[in-house]
Amino acid sequence: MAGTAPTPARSNGALQLDPAAVSLRGARPRAWAVSGVAAAGFLLLPGGAAASTEWTFTPRVTVGQEWTDNADFAPRGGEESDFITLVRPSFTLTGEGARAQLNLNYSWNNRFYWDDSDRDSSTHNLSGSGNAELVRESIFVDGSIRRSVRAESAFDPVTPRDQEETTRYRISPYWLWRIGRFADQEVRYVFDEARYHRSEREPQQVHRARYRLDSGPMFGRTFWQLSSERTWDRFDDPARAKVDRFFNEATLGYQVTPSLRMSVSGGDGWNRVEDQPRVDTQSWRVNADWGITRNTQLQGSYGQFKDEIDFEDEVNLELIERTDRREQRSLSLVHQAPRSTWRLSYEEARTDGLDRSLGAVGAEDFPFDVLEYDFRENERTTFSETWRGSWDYETGPNTFRLQISRRKTDQDFDLESEALSTRITEVGGGVSEIQQEFLEIEEAADVVDRDWRVTGSWGWAFGARTQANLRATLRRVEGSTRRVRVETEDGEESLEVDEVEEQTDEWRVSLGLSRSIGRRTSGDLDFSHRQSREQEDDDSDRRRENRISARLTMEF
Repeated sequence: MAGTAPTPARSNGALQLDPAAVSLRGARPRAWAVSGVAAAGFLLLPGGAAASTEWTFTPRVTVGQEWTDNADFAPRGGEESDFITLVRPSFTLTGEGARAQLNLNYSWNNRFYWDDSDRDSSTHNLSGSGNAELVRESIFVDGSIRRSVRAESAFDPVTPRDQEETTRYRISPYWLWRIGRFADQEVRYVFDEARYHRSEREPQQVHRARYRLDSGPMFGRTFWQLSSERTWDRFDDPARAKVDRFFNEATLGYQVTPSLRMSVSGGDGWNRVEDQPRVDTQSWRVNADWGITRNTQLQGSYGQFKDEIDFEDEVNLELIERTDRREQRSLSLVHQAPRSTWRLSYEEARTDGLDRSLGAVGAEDFPFDVLEYDFRENERTTFSETWRGSWDYETGPNTFRLQISRRKTDQDFDLESEALSTRITEVGGGVSEIQQEFLEIEEAADVVDRDWRVTGSWGWAFGARTQANLRATLRRVEGSTRRVRVETEDGEESLEVDEVEEQTDEWRVSLGLSRSIGRRTSGDLDFSHRQSREQEDDDSDRRRENRISARLTMEF
């Protein structure tokens, strides 16, 4: 973005020079939001910025026909074949200029089943991000939006009868100004909302206020940063607990060599759920950023955090102090060769119910990439370990890509659970009003402990207009489903929580041909096969499906 002064930003725990603008991710709730977001983007732009931006609008229509031998993706014995007609209007809107950028993609997927119209579906897919310079070199705004389709449960596959759409959007205005050669300042506000469609879950809004002070060029090789962040989480459902967070952090570093930067960070803050006891947090971290060669970059960090909570034992009427300490490590390696790129990363982090990283002010939240995980909102804080790796290779007409990810979540790490457990205790020998609210919320809550994913693809361009594509995906999800129920004994009601172990294995493979028929028309022919095995305690369901599809896409 033109006019933005470079300031130290955080990447995988280490500090590096980066533009001040931070990519945001998010979504709007309804279909009409597509045009609303685009219109809002135009309105936000000052006249000069809009006039100097080059806009490209590309509408498309895709029509197609499919055949499947398992229309509902039902367990074995319940398969039914069907023909499906596909109609998919879509568009791409891009803008590129000195003071504004926008990238927006939208599609409206309509599927009509010939034998059973109850399977008909209409879903929306939307992704976009943009930024604009409202006042030259001082006031900016970032925004992003995403809408996608998933199953109601984290352990179930998406089927025509089990689909819900999730929309998330963010908008973040911020103000930058420079104090001579001494420092650069940033004040930022972030509004983040998640909405759920075809679901009984209520929306959640997050408000964040951030301040950051970065050292200027007068300090030479020494650099420092002071930052502060205040967060408010609010649910539309009054039964869900409000969450407040506050965190301060200071960083001091030194540019040892042109390719090596070292720094140390320390922070202090607190988390609070509704009117429950406050959790005090302290942390420290050592960061390193090393350019080993021109083509190889290594970043890493090591640190610890400590959480303390004081809560009252209602049985013994005494104050109990609880302390939890954890190490936090991260490592990222990127290597670029003439024809290939390798990436490998490992990260330990605390995350909240919307999968936002905790413990570092301004850390990137919920990144939009192919390794993105499904999130299930709640008030709790968990500890996760994430491995990611990828390999891209291109030679002549062939393109290869391999991606691997593994995530482990420690559900036992939850200082706030002591406070939240008061929501399901007996009050006056029966089920209290707040217990009944909790029962309605947590009637079936998914808890994902482990998630493995492997994706591979091969593209082969033969001829000027034809390309073959082979893609395979393997995924395993392990965890449990917690079901809350009311038990009556001797005339007294109490809440009981049943935990059912869950494991889902799913793999799919597809082979397709794409060909450009004319200047603005292309055709696709695909065959795909997928299987899944869902195990719940000792019971298991197996499903499989074969699908053939032919599509024609026209641009206008």
